[in-house]
Amino acid sequence: MENNRFTASPFPAAHRAPKPKPFSSLSSTFFSSLSSSRFSWSPLSAIPLPPALCAATQQASSPSPSSSPSSSEVEPATSARTSALFSSRVSQQLGVDAAAACLASFGVSPFVTVIDRSIVQGAAGRRRLWDAIGSGLRDLAVRPLHVLSGRDFRIVFGVYAGTYFVANSAATLGRELLLPEATAELFKFLSTTAANMYLCIRKDIIFAQLFGAANASPSASSPSPCHGVAGRGASAVGAVENAVKATSRKFPMVSTLLFVSRDALTIAASFNAPAYLAAWLTRRAAADDLRRRRGSSESAAIGSDLEADMQMTREERREAAHADGRIPTMPQAHRDWMGSDRDDPVAAGGGESVGAALEEKRVWHRFVHRLAAEKSFADSTAQLICPVLVQFLSTPLHLLSLDIYNKPGQSGMQRAKFVVGAYAGTVAARASRILPAFGIGGILNAKTKEALRQYTHEETQ
Repeated sequence: MENNRFTASPFPAAHRAPKPKPFSSLSSTFFSSLSSSRFSWSPLSAIPLPPALCAATQQASSPSPSSSPSSSEVEPATSARTSALFSSRVSQQLGVDAAAACLASFGVSPFVTVIDRSIVQGAAGRRRLWDAIGSGLRDLAVRPLHVLSGRDFRIVFGVYAGTYFVANSAATLGRELLLPEATAELFKFLSTTAANMYLCIRKDIIFAQLFGAANASPSASSPSPCHGVAGRGASAVGAVENAVKATSRKFPMVSTLLFVSRDALTIAASFNAPAYLAAWLTRRAAADDLRRRRGSSESAAIGSDLEADMQMTREERREAAHADGRIPTMPQAHRDWMGSDRDDPVAAGGGESVGAALEEKRVWHRFVHRLAAEKSFADSTAQLICPVLVQFLSTPLHLLSLDIYNKPGQSGMQRAKFVVGAYAGTVAARASRILPAFGIGGILNAKTKEALRQYTHEETQ
């Protein structure tokens, strides 16, 4: 009983004095508080607080059940939702990019297939260039399913579908990742160049092996000595053997490097240069349009002066001309055109030739005004011009690469003579080929992508 009197505490447990801790426990508490508060530690922090104050402090710092979740719980959920939204939106846009690329490639690949096959056959000497183009276009018009089911069409379709898709997806990723404009353009150029180089070089190598000089069958130029079924069988076997030899022949590294240089020029002119050319065309057109408008206002002022002169008598006009140094020697029709009839020179007596010339001038002025006023028109014009102009630089590289493969061991003079002789026709053929491939195809790709994105955006809303 006496022991219970001395051992039992008269205070409740909440207000009971803390038990003394050993020195090791105090030292660990001291150093842990020192490490947890590196810059705001003071010696007073090692002193234990009273029990009531400790309980109040713990109750104030502990979260209540009705309070919001901690930031460590909110941040992962928010980042997960953001990443899911980002991935779904990007996946949808990449799907639109792929669909637009396939549609644009299907629209231009048949014509490009005919031109590419004809150029390779013409460079190999198997057929004349324009004869091969005419035959291919006739097959495309008469037997379209036969052309679309061919291996050469499938190869060309894959080349341009892959190129358009890489260009579209690079632009999409650059926009979603908020890259700077220069970095996004560089990323788009490098990725598109790499994809187009690989695909086009593979396509050109296969075409050279299929339609080049090494694949020409001897029976194509001279009749086979065999006749009947045996002769046809022998010629078919010979054609297969020649095709196997042609496809197994190694393509020269020099020809591959020439194809790389050619494609770098084509990609730069097709995907990067049009934006700069469109901006330059817009600036020049705006300056010309402003200059023309100022000139027309000055012409109107001159016309009003001439009308005032015509209302004078002959003596008054002569005196006015001598007074300010003007000699009125212009014809009556020109005076009428500059005055009240300047919008209708034929009615003013200027003649049909003057009216036709002025109509051509009006057409040019309308074209310049559209370049200055409509950005989409300037973009489309630049997209058509750039790929065509670059063919004057890239065609010699293409011809030289094919000649190195078709005729190994020739001298530099012989190759230069071949390139000069085939330059004009090949430039025209490649310009007509590149116009649908990167000009019309680029416009079709951009318009289709924009329309599909608007459609998907409306569907999601």
